[in-house]
Amino acid sequence: MLNVFFKCMFDIILLIRHVLIVFFKGDFRFLLPLSKKRKKRKINILGNSPMLSKTIKSIEESDHNIMVNFSLCDDLFFVVKPEYLCICDPIFFVNDFVPATQERTKKLKDWHENLKKIDWNLTLIIPSTQYRNSNFLRELNLEVVVINARFFDVGSNFIRHKLYQNNLSCPNLSNIIILAIYSALQLNYENVYIHGVDGDGFSKYRVDMMNHISFEDTHYYNSGIARNLTLQDNVPIGGLYKCLLEEASMHRSFLDVSQYAKRIGVKVYNVSPNSMLDTFEKINLQP
Repeated sequence: MLNVFFKCMFDIILLIRHVLIVFFKGDFRFLLPLSKKRKKRKINILGNSPMLSKTIKSIEESDHNIMVNFSLCDDLFFVVKPEYLCICDPIFFVNDFVPATQERTKKLKDWHENLKKIDWNLTLIIPSTQYRNSNFLRELNLEVVVINARFFDVGSNFIRHKLYQNNLSCPNLSNIIILAIYSALQLNYENVYIHGVDGDGFSKYRVDMMNHISFEDTHYYNSGIARNLTLQDNVPIGGLYKCLLEEASMHRSFLDVSQYAKRIGVKVYNVSPNSMLDTFEKINLQP
């Protein structure tokens, strides 16, 4: 009993510390609390997996849609005309982890060029942790919603989810789709449908004869190219376990956000064929 008491006291101290950080760091300016009004319609979250093509035709004209990151650079974006675009890729933001390479400059240029072509009401959703490093937002004539992205990984699900409801915390944003799902939940859509999310990144790592680690990432808008993580991203030899731990952390975050959805009474369905996500109810929308 004494151990339980001290653990509870420790969790309370950490909780108070977390809330104080949110306020003193200025994150309280970027809160997106759970909407009090339930939106009686469906929202689709369109991931970037090639499997998106299997279910894209199931989207109805009355649906709302969220797309992510560089989907803006594909023609499909201008066909769907989503209501929301979530961006979290470090390539958009100024930091020490993504150098200003020629590849980065070209991708960003294409992205900005397409952004200028938007002729409908589009809302950008970004995490507060990235907003502080951004400059391009000042040049946009679009609505921007910033979500407090400080993760609190202590305490019971009940306490953590109460923080999520008020956006004093949010699920660990280890994947852009988690940001998209959490945004849809906070906006209080009645039904959320996830398309084009395989969740099988752990199967795409390779190790060559020199023990270099590579990863092949595929999207519906381009073919997969294996990236040598050892040479290009400074992942050390013997670092495969760290990559797999990140994948495990991502799946844990999907579980966390699925439990939060159940707590607030929102149905989330995974319609991605052969998806490895095991946290949402699966339904088949293929023709």
